[in-house]
Amino acid sequence: MKKIIFVMAAGLAAVSAQAGDLLDYLDKVGTPSDGGSGPAIWYKTARTPNDGSAGAQYTLTWGQPMTRLSTDFWGNADSAFGLEAGASGGANIADASGLFASGDTGTVCLLFRTPTAIEPTTTYSVFNQGVWGDGEPFEIRIHNSNLQGSTTETDGARPTWDMISGLKGGTWYYVAYAWDLTLGNESLTWYAGELGVSLNQGTRTIISAGMNTKAVFVAGRSSGSSLDDGAVQSFAVYERMLSEQAIQDQFAATLSDSAQRLTDYSEVIATPADGGTGPELWYKTANQPNLGSADSSYVLTWGGKMTNTTADVWGNADAAFGLDYTVATNEGKHYASVASSSGLFCTGDTGTVTFMFKTGATNDLSGFGSLFNQGVWADGQHLEVGIEEGELRITHFDSAWTNDAGRRKTYCGDMLEENTWYYFGMTWDLGQSTNQLHWFKGKAGEFELETGQSVMTAAGNPNKSILFAGRNNNRAFRNGFYQNIAINERALSEASMQAMFDAIPEPAPPGYDGFKEFFGMLGEPNSGPNDDYDSDGLNNLYEFALGGHPANGTIDPAMLPTMTLAGDSVAYTNMMLTAGDAGISYWVEQCDDLITGTWTNAGWSSVSTNLTADPDFNAMMHEVDGSEKERVFIRLRITQP
Repeated sequence: MKKIIFVMAAGLAAVSAQAGDLLDYLDKVGTPSDGGSGPAIWYKTARTPNDGSAGAQYTLTWGQPMTRLSTDFWGNADSAFGLEAGASGGANIADASGLFASGDTGTVCLLFRTPTAIEPTTTYSVFNQGVWGDGEPFEIRIHNSNLQGSTTETDGARPTWDMISGLKGGTWYYVAYAWDLTLGNESLTWYAGELGVSLNQGTRTIISAGMNTKAVFVAGRSSGSSLDDGAVQSFAVYERMLSEQAIQDQFAATLSDSAQRLTDYSEVIATPADGGTGPELWYKTANQPNLGSADSSYVLTWGGKMTNTTADVWGNADAAFGLDYTVATNEGKHYASVASSSGLFCTGDTGTVTFMFKTGATNDLSGFGSLFNQGVWADGQHLEVGIEEGELRITHFDSAWTNDAGRRKTYCGDMLEENTWYYFGMTWDLGQSTNQLHWFKGKAGEFELETGQSVMTAAGNPNKSILFAGRNNNRAFRNGFYQNIAINERALSEASMQAMFDAIPEPAPPGYDGFKEFFGMLGEPNSGPNDDYDSDGLNNLYEFALGGHPANGTIDPAMLPTMTLAGDSVAYTNMMLTAGDAGISYWVEQCDDLITGTWTNAGWSSVSTNLTADPDFNAMMHEVDGSEKERVFIRLRITQP
């Protein structure tokens, strides 16, 4: 045999139009949803360097030329801008002195891409107002691979705070901060998050927002510390404090459809339908382990490591979290504990616990696994939610513990299904004469919310803390996952519980339609199976079938078919979706002459399917004996019915 050639039959398509996504974001910046005025200074894109600014004198007179152009988050070419390679300082704005002085009110927001390789010991300045080492500058910077806010006060102190830990290289982020020092609280609110993922939020006390005699710098300071090969887009400065909702709406414009679903669900947790207060503790996602909690001392100090992650019910990667129960901690026990939680849910308390959970396989549902536990088993008052032989069970103990005396078990509705997401909630108010605990349970994406009641006299032991995914005598929640664990210090209304469940829309449909929905392509131009949404040369159907990303503009070589030659045996291997409802067919065909030959999927010496590390894909291998062939051409066709 002399030659082997393989072809992947994926047609090219027109360039995808993703400018609409950028325009959606810019619309939220230019016309804030709180109805107030737009930016006073707005460096929108590389082509509109000061679009919409009220003062034409605020032009881009860079200390270093901001002339290097880059692709933005949405894939628009030459839309983002950055400093030239090797630049030692920042790019400054002419006539920007006088902005952000003590007593001012304002907002700054921008998109930025991190350097390709973030050096932990290097400081990269994203935004700087004032001159470093000369008074009170305010700075957003990358330091120790974290996104930080930093101020330098008149006494030389330089307090900093982390907004995002563990930044990823070459990745787009959003950052904003807003303040109004005329309110007298000297408080600044900051927002930061990876685009399309999630937004962190916090507050800091400041004495001033900058110096009124110094200019504004972007992508570096006057003394250096540039953003290296990073980039900036839509840097906007407002002469007023934007509302929290206006800033949230800006960030929401970067979310995919699946991420927006998680945001919608989270909003009904943060703002319950009954108009009362939100959660005291809130473990939202794997990336936001205590978002919105009123007391920052309630941190996730796990007895066991809650480090396993998986996609949530909407398909957001690594958004759900689970216990690595194979690692024994706490004297061989398997559970995760919450610091400083003793004293919660004791006798006489009122409260609510809600969370989403995903079950494991059928054998993981056997026996008993503890999902939520407050108090210690066999030690007085105790409240627990767990899975017993495939049924969801609430167990409550009175103070009298003697061989099951005082133990109350309540089984909640239908049997649980394997590998399925559920919503669960329970509310109680022991100040009421009925002493009833109300429970709510429903399969994510369905319409029926099961509910019931259980008599209780105490909500837990006031001297013991909260445990997840196990209890003090083991009973680990095996191969299961959580998302949005929220604990309220009041009994939420039934309408609030129903609103949470209703905010869990049906998961993405199977097949190519679900693939489009997951990547936010529904209704977008160039989203058909034969189009190429991100113009990387591989059409959307092949991206779906081989495990690609249809919107990142690149092709991962690991997803492409491979061909190997061992002696006279030719082996052709391609990835294949395991889902039976994928709605596509894979055809591996061969011929020996591209002009006169006929393509056929017959004549293989062997065909085999092998498991991979990714449960969604198998590796399909076709082998052909080439000893009697001068040449062989092999191609992969992927079709829909």
